[in-house]
Amino acid sequence: LEFGVRYYRAMKSKPHDPDPYLSHLGFKWDVSDSTKGVVTEYTCYPAYTTEDMLERLSSGVYGQHARNPYDIVKGILDLASSKAGNDKFLFLSVHEESNPRNSFDINVYRANLQIKEVYPLLLDMCRFYSIPVEQFHGLYHDIETHTLGHIAGGIDRTGNDFLTLYFGE
Repeated sequence: LEFGVRYYRAMKSKPHDPDPYLSHLGFKWDVSDSTKGVVTEYTCYPAYTTEDMLERLSSGVYGQHARNPYDIVKGILDLASSKAGNDKFLFLSVHEESNPRNSFDINVYRANLQIKEVYPLLLDMCRFYSIPVEQFHGLYHDIETHTLGHIAGGIDRTGNDFLTLYFGE
């Protein structure tokens, strides 16, 4: 369920310091066993600057995990901020009660970054997650001029870190 109108309400009620709000609820279940399911809560922090986001990631999401991709996320946010400003992105915190999931989604479309602009950071991701560079390049060349849209990452349901980049045309 998406509650898009809540963004506009939050911004209208306190334009310079809007409160966080529940943005989405995801009802997810195991297709092989419909008795296994979880509700995912997506909380939006509309007033976060990139500095707020990085603080939240270093202390709240990645703080307990010694090996994590924080520097990659920071590099992407630094580049996006240099193009659009440090207060132009939307931060969502993602949680599920019944497991260790603690993740995030950051919408960076306003930076209008092409995938090729974050190429060095993509290579860092390949090294971090042990992805063969040849395999990466097989995908990369088809999308390098697409726009980077979202950075999603954190800790998944099983306690492992993940990092995903989404793009659009």
